[in-house]
Amino acid sequence: MIDTKIVSLYFCLIMNITIMLGEDVAVWLKVESDRAGQSMSAYVSTLLVSQMGRDSHQRDALEAFLSGPGYVGVAADLPKRDDLYDR
Repeated sequence: MIDTKIVSLYFCLIMNITIMLGEDVAVWLKVESDRAGQSMSAYVSTLLVSQMGRDSHQRDALEAFLSGPGYVGVAADLPKRDDLYDR
């Protein structure tokens, strides 16, 4: 008899780290993680993952804005100060 079941395997690297927190930060973390129904470790992991994505989205949005068409206030052909005021 031949076993024809499909087996899906994946590997996930998990690293243990140690961090030092001030007492006020540790208390805040405990309260917030309890509110979220997560362990402190899972809560910190969630925060870090959200930060990773946020940085790249903000950078992409800024690059799109700066490379876009000339917006009022950003256009390179704005009048010079001397052109605005008669001196």
